Amino acid sequence: MAIEGQAVEPPKKKAKKAKDLPKDDRQIHFRNYIPRTPDLRDFCLPRITSADIEAEIDKEIQEAIAAAEDTDAVLAIAPRKPNWDLKRDVERKMHTLAARTDRAVVQLIRQRIKKDEGGEANLEDKK
Repeated sequence: MAIEGQAVEPPKKKAKKAKDLPKDDRQIHFRNYIPRTPDLRDFCLPRITSADIEAEIDKEIQEAIAAAEDTDAVLAIAPRKPNWDLKRDVERKMHTLAARTDRAVVQLIRQRIKKDEGGEANLEDKK
């Protein structure tokens, strides 16, 4: 807010540009231009080939795989679900119950087979 009679100053920019840096801090880099003088050729950047890019990508892939393996180890340490102990306790009882259920199913099948055999015998006797 400006008070009457005072001038409003624009905010100062704090971004440093190449002009603001001292000459010692600035360096020349040639990416696409090849200078004629041998002294300036030292500032040419090496050409990047597709093999270099592929090697860099492969390196990043390997790092990502290693990081994923590390996260698998972290997941193994992660806390269990809240009902894991209930499942553990009920598992023993369910094993016994499953065995009893199987025996009961077998017994019912045997009774049905005997009933069907008995019914066929009665039909033969009536003939």
